[in-house]
Amino acid sequence: MILRPYQERVVDQLWTALISGKNALLQGPCAFGKSVTLATIAGKMDRSHRVLVIVDRQILVKQLVETFKMVVPGRTVGIACSGVQRKVELDCNITIATRQTLTGRLGTCEPFNLVMIDEAHLLPLKPDGEPADDQYGQIIAQIIEYNPRVRLLGCTATPYSLTAGYIYGNKHRVGLVPYFDELTASVTVEELTKGGYLSPAVGHVVETGVDLSQVSLIAGEYNLGELSTEMVKHCQTVNDAIEKYCEERKKILVFAVDIKHCESIQKAVPGSIVIHSGLSKKQHQRNMDAIESGLAGVAISVAQLSIGFDVPDVDAIILARPSKSTALIMQQIGRALRIADGKKDAMIIDLVGATEQHFVKNDLDKPKVIIPRPPSGEGDAPFKLCPGELDDGLLCMAEVHPKVIICPHCGYKWETLYAESLPGMKEVAFDATPPDPPEWIDVIGIEVDIHNSKKSGKNLLKVKIELNLPLDRHPYVTDWICGYEYSGFALEKGKEKWEQYSDTDMPEDTTSMLWDALESFSTPKRASVSRPGRFWELHDLDFGSEDKEGYEHQPITANNEELPF
Repeated sequence: MILRPYQERVVDQLWTALISGKNALLQGPCAFGKSVTLATIAGKMDRSHRVLVIVDRQILVKQLVETFKMVVPGRTVGIACSGVQRKVELDCNITIATRQTLTGRLGTCEPFNLVMIDEAHLLPLKPDGEPADDQYGQIIAQIIEYNPRVRLLGCTATPYSLTAGYIYGNKHRVGLVPYFDELTASVTVEELTKGGYLSPAVGHVVETGVDLSQVSLIAGEYNLGELSTEMVKHCQTVNDAIEKYCEERKKILVFAVDIKHCESIQKAVPGSIVIHSGLSKKQHQRNMDAIESGLAGVAISVAQLSIGFDVPDVDAIILARPSKSTALIMQQIGRALRIADGKKDAMIIDLVGATEQHFVKNDLDKPKVIIPRPPSGEGDAPFKLCPGELDDGLLCMAEVHPKVIICPHCGYKWETLYAESLPGMKEVAFDATPPDPPEWIDVIGIEVDIHNSKKSGKNLLKVKIELNLPLDRHPYVTDWICGYEYSGFALEKGKEKWEQYSDTDMPEDTTSMLWDALESFSTPKRASVSRPGRFWELHDLDFGSEDKEGYEHQPITANNEELPF
């Protein structure tokens, strides 16, 4: 098997980490060649070592078995997936398994030396350092118990989750411990698109989203029942989008909220089929065959086609489900990115504003990942205010649950309103020409001051770095240092930045931070900056090889700039 250049790089990076005693994490978008990459790593293992590959969907089992047999000839490859075959094979050199079948069976086989975890973002981080009490946590804990020297290799297109933040390093919810110290290797959408391995993504994004103000949240995600009720009003917009933008598209996938929403869209889109868990096995397979063969041009799904559905000639995706999960949106977009004969690009039609919500300037390589706060107990129950009129002419204004249709206080009935037409859309190039790379510019000096964040009400240190750009209207870039008023990732990042500027320990209050900074901060020699818009953006600082020395600064007046905290 001849590897692509980026695959060779990734294999070297992963293998170097594994043989040094570390767990390894790989990020790669759809179609980067996950199966070949993992099989190549397995082929580097000693023949006496045992490899376990855990996948989330049984549809992936046979694909991986075929690839591993081709890439690693001479090794026995077994299956541990009851949905694929009855016999559970745990005595082979390499075992491809689902976690459902593994549960309760690990005590019957020899320990494993390397465990590969596909869709690693599904592996929960360890609360307070202890394994999560779910199938993944129990399986990994038992594997480590049998062989404490076992190594983990995670693979995912989205190394972050809605409930934890990033699944590596320290960029996650406080109180959780990841299995991976760092992102060992990464392949970007831009790299694969430029190399001709992915279709360029273009499309249309809604300018004004649907009204989700009455939809409550459960564990950080929209309440699916309430969300479905809202989105059923907008089914006609899906058909409008297909008629307006997809006339030349061969295969279209539509992602819906739930089965009710799925089937409501089907009624609005002539000739479409549905693929969801409510179908019989026979009908499910018949519909899968129809979209794969081209007998059907539009397939509407809830979540089953988000992962593991690889039909390269899918050339359009319609996002009709709002979500708080960046990972889910990225997985859905990935279904259209594969290349195929005659396929020019991947059309992404975003009817819910998800791409702008989850990606910086619609750049698929720059996700907006939220670091969630620790759970603080149950919040107030969601409600809406009744606009009904009482007998005395006053408004009812009773607080009732968002799903209530008739107000129990005044009898007001909420009518179901439906969207009449496709909302305003704007054209977007998701693979737009990347900005110019950062450049190193000499630094003239720095100034420090305390800044109060409008968003959080907390104080932090503002470092204004003057660049050697005399003819520039904005010859400076700003660095922000969060102190002990913050917590979690913001605080840890603040400590790291403080150590860049000063040899002293960071004080516990912001006022002391300012005075210590005035006396101890060093001025960087150069700053690595880019200019995506009106102002410069800071990427890195170079302090040179000299020891840090005190620098006299004049504090500047705080302004009202918004901060990302």
